[in-house]
Amino acid sequence: MLQTVTEALDSWDMTYSVVPPTKGVQIIEFGMSGLYTNYRCIISMDSGDDVFGVYYIMPMKIIPEQRSNVARYLAAVNYKVIIGHFDLDFRDGEVRFKVSTIVKGSQLSREMVKQMVGVGIKSLDKFFPGMMAVQFGKIAPFEALQNVEQANTASQPQSQ
Repeated sequence: MLQTVTEALDSWDMTYSVVPPTKGVQIIEFGMSGLYTNYRCIISMDSGDDVFGVYYIMPMKIIPEQRSNVARYLAAVNYKVIIGHFDLDFRDGEVRFKVSTIVKGSQLSREMVKQMVGVGIKSLDKFFPGMMAVQFGKIAPFEALQNVEQANTASQPQSQ
């Protein structure tokens, strides 16, 4: 898996760090720039369970007073997304987006790596504005999601 992942990242001219494996888990770390902020990205490859995962960590923490509201927003978002999900750590306010797959019985391809990395950035860019609106107390969680969905619908081309 490691060679496939590094080839995919190299094709994008990405700068990344390969962390020595621990307990059968290989880690690659790199940064990605989205529309609104930069994200710390971690690719995890578990050779024992044949699991491949991409994790995006938001650079800012959710303030304690807004963690419940942001959690409501992220729960509503998770209900809507098809691939991946958001997590909020109530202990420190860290928000992550995760997407993973089991590759047992198949082979991870460079295109799969690129798609999984891409879906994370697309999801973060789509839902980040609503999360920040809730974080700063400007809007209720479900209203924020409604606004994000309306903005996304307005930006899509209309079929004829």
